[in-house]
Amino acid sequence: MDPDRACPHEDFAAVVEVNRLTKVEGGPVTGYSAEITVRCADCDEPFRWIGCPAGLSPRQPMVSPDEATLRARACAVVGRNLTRSEWDRFLPGKSYRRTCDQWPAAG
Repeated sequence: MDPDRACPHEDFAAVVEVNRLTKVEGGPVTGYSAEITVRCADCDEPFRWIGCPAGLSPRQPMVSPDEATLRARACAVVGRNLTRSEWDRFLPGKSYRRTCDQWPAAG
């Protein structure tokens, strides 16, 4: 991948995952998040989002520059760690750990 040259292909594939956000597991939905991954179907190069600011916002589309920024914002919005059932759903096969350092681990 050359960062100064866009992918020359025109066939892209997208995967969209939508999640409900709640303050407590099983509680009322307080918002939604959508993770959209777009890659070239020919060379697997990731799509370059142009015109979207970096970060996480419930009011406008944004891109995440890295996992740390996304995690910090998600922790601030949700106000808790993932529960074990959420962890198993979104991160199957990985050992459970706290996702937000400022909150206690789920029981």
